[in-house]
Amino acid sequence: MPFPEWEEFLDKTVSQVRFRYDRREIRRELTEHLEDARDAAADRGEADPAAAALAAMGDPVELGRALDREHKPLLGWIWRLSRWALALAVLVSVLPALNLGILLVGSAWEARFPPYTDGTETHGEVLWRMDLDQKDSFYNITVKLDELVAYADGSYSLRYQVRHHILDTGIWWSYDFPYGSFTDLEGNPVSGGFGGSSGGIVSYCETWLEDLPPEAEGLLIRDQSPSGPELYFRIEFPKEEGAAA
Repeated sequence: MPFPEWEEFLDKTVSQVRFRYDRREIRRELTEHLEDARDAAADRGEADPAAAALAAMGDPVELGRALDREHKPLLGWIWRLSRWALALAVLVSVLPALNLGILLVGSAWEARFPPYTDGTETHGEVLWRMDLDQKDSFYNITVKLDELVAYADGSYSLRYQVRHHILDTGIWWSYDFPYGSFTDLEGNPVSGGFGGSSGGIVSYCETWLEDLPPEAEGLLIRDQSPSGPELYFRIEFPKEEGAAA
């Protein structure tokens, strides 16, 4: 601002306002009033329009006290806190949706590139693989079997997805088949070890089966809950791709 007298006037005026958060806006409005008054004085042909505009504003202390009565600290704080509360409420409401969006994008990416391991370095070459495409629901999750991969050392990789209900408000844990869930079709137990999983609405999991009998014609998977629900899958090996292959 090119007029030091205006600056001094504004400083004295806003210093009377106790609620300091309003001072900047008051200063801006007073500056606009001074500019309008200066332009009007210039139109009237005043010799010093800036001085005439300043004189028209009156005593800065009296003006400041009047403005302080209009901008009481208590009301100012109530208004300011209400804005902060509103901003916080919006943030709290947006964050779950944002988090859900990130999880959905991540799940979509993993659907295109499932993070299953390449077991050839540890278990030898792949002898065969079966696309399973079986699914069953259990409480608030759906387990979908993707494929079974047989390796040269006699081990098998069971690859599956765990899908959570999108409106489920609980923690999205991955699911692991418990001990005793695996047998061959004759009822002989098969040990399974959890190989890892991703997180999110859709988890991509892998379980390694180490002692499936070579003559086995298939695999049974059962997780029986004490309260009733059961997860059940039956996998029959194609004759030309049996476990003995």
